[in-house]
Amino acid sequence: MKILSNIEKNKNYWILLFIIIFFIILRAPSLVEPIWYGDEGIYQVIGSAMYEGRQLYKEIWDNKPPLLYITYAIFNGSQFATRSASLLFGVGAVISFFLLAQTLFQQIKHGIKYIPLLSTCIFAFLFGIPLIEGNIANAENFMLFPIITAALLINDTDIFKKPKKLAFAGLLLGISMLYKVVAIFDFTAFFIFLFFFKEQRRIFSTIIKIAPFVIGLVIPILFAFLYFLTTGTFLDFYHASFTQMASYVQYGNSQVVRQGFLIIKLVILGSFLIGLFIKRHKFSLTSLFIFIWLIFSLFNAFFAQRPYTHYMLVLLPSFILYSSLLFQRNTTMPTNIMLIIQKIQITIWILILYLVTSNFNFYNKTASYYQNFISFIFFNKSVPDYQKFFDRNTPRDYELAQFTKSHLKPKDTLFIWGNNAQVYKLTGILPLGRFTVKYHMKANKQTMKETEQIIIIKKPTLIIITSQEDSFPFALTNYTQKFNIKGSLIYERLF
Repeated sequence: MKILSNIEKNKNYWILLFIIIFFIILRAPSLVEPIWYGDEGIYQVIGSAMYEGRQLYKEIWDNKPPLLYITYAIFNGSQFATRSASLLFGVGAVISFFLLAQTLFQQIKHGIKYIPLLSTCIFAFLFGIPLIEGNIANAENFMLFPIITAALLINDTDIFKKPKKLAFAGLLLGISMLYKVVAIFDFTAFFIFLFFFKEQRRIFSTIIKIAPFVIGLVIPILFAFLYFLTTGTFLDFYHASFTQMASYVQYGNSQVVRQGFLIIKLVILGSFLIGLFIKRHKFSLTSLFIFIWLIFSLFNAFFAQRPYTHYMLVLLPSFILYSSLLFQRNTTMPTNIMLIIQKIQITIWILILYLVTSNFNFYNKTASYYQNFISFIFFNKSVPDYQKFFDRNTPRDYELAQFTKSHLKPKDTLFIWGNNAQVYKLTGILPLGRFTVKYHMKANKQTMKETEQIIIIKKPTLIIITSQEDSFPFALTNYTQKFNIKGSLIYERLF
């Protein structure tokens, strides 16, 4: 009752409530989007396959850690249910971000009073709109809540006196890693902050105090390792979750020498941390925490050297906190030095903004996204036109699914050669093998051979070729072309 009484008296919490409602309104259109986003299509099919009893990685495959697929499996691959869960995780992230901003900026005695609310409003806005794919239920959308909550926990002034709280922070980051391995960068940022800046005593004593944080991280990962060992799928899990990432990262970072870009980024990261450690006494703990988290978040976003929009989500919390830090003043510092530092910080802010905007693809239809939704809900915009807004192939996918459902009997099977796994979900039919999309089938000779064997042995009733970029690589003996739906060829087995 005392907590409720404090909330009633504190107008900041009422403003936070309005920010949460604002965030939910921004996200609401995502709940009624058609099934169109390629990665989500894969997750939906995997979720449905796991719901039906298939073993992850061994019988249905993708190259990420298991928790995202488990989340989809809980909801049988339902886009509406999974995005609703993503919305709830988003609300949690907004609340945790507000509490974190409040904790960090109240440590600065001469800061602007409403910075926590203003920064939370900006965070909720950018996370709520589709500009950086806040509307999509990707791994990053689920990771932010536990990561920000962990950041909040370790910024407790007495965190080393609360080992259970520290262990819980590590546990949250371990869970985040099971959504996507790159959460290790957030853990490393927080670990360095705790080890080098939060406590300045003997090394052994500090290690003992930080141990619960590390143990917390290890627990969910160890649990996952043991589970896949007992099911006999450990190598499949390990390859998909970890070793696959190495080749993925290498592709984008090769420059002059193998992993050339990655080496350069590591040198920059290390140099920044060394400089920050040397000058640590000139900064507040708030500034040190934000600087460390920001540089690791930048490293995270640019780690794979790919332009994918949702990679910017991992940078969002620390960048907004850093932006808010620009409005804080340190009155204990001489004015001339303070002005120099502010100019440096603003220059860094501009540089980060330039790097992000020049290296990543933003969703450039944000305003029309809401117009499309309003036109569909209130002004009778046709379903095909509504679907076409998201992707020109979306109406075709729905037509393919409608045709397939009307031509297949309950025990008939389907094989799709293309990168639109969502057609499986729309038809309610699972793929014959463990691969859902063409680029997984074409990964190497072994995956191609595996796919060919699936077609030969299981003899799908229908083969749909949606990709016209290259010729179909397998024999179509005993199949005849029956239909062409907007460029997608449908072959039916003769006998």
